[in-house]
Amino acid sequence: MEGLSKSSFRELEAFKGLKKSNALKLLATFEFHSRLNSPAYKKVTKIEGPKDVFLRYQYLEDFSQEVLVLIMLDLKMRIIKEQVLYQGTFDSFSIDVRQVVREVILAKAKSFILVHNHPDEETKPSADDILSTKAVAKTTKNLGIKLIDHIIIYKGGFSSVINNEEV
Repeated sequence: MEGLSKSSFRELEAFKGLKKSNALKLLATFEFHSRLNSPAYKKVTKIEGPKDVFLRYQYLEDFSQEVLVLIMLDLKMRIIKEQVLYQGTFDSFSIDVRQVVREVILAKAKSFILVHNHPDEETKPSADDILSTKAVAKTTKNLGIKLIDHIIIYKGGFSSVINNEEV
């Protein structure tokens, strides 16, 4: 498995029967796994604010397609579980509110944070980012689960959908 995890996109794409989208998902999974096992990454187990999220997921700025990560938290803002939910295209993906709710409930999280990247280096949330954040926040609020923030990571920085909009 270690040899496979060091494969390039072109090497993965060359595997017979492996679609381009699945090769991209594998690359994201391998990268996520290597980051999870790095000493610097393991230091942060509690989220104090948006900067902690940025430092933990700054590597997303180098991805060539949008990736959405769900961070599930307990009452003390400690990380219970982290999961890559989607891998989209260069400039989009769509959030399935039901999947977010399902994952948060299964993890027994009290709150959660959404994180995704903007490979196009756009610093502001898109209209879709704002609409999907509002939809997720409204649905989970009715269940007693709080969306703490939706952080967008771009080359060299981050922004907060929650702090930039009335959500």
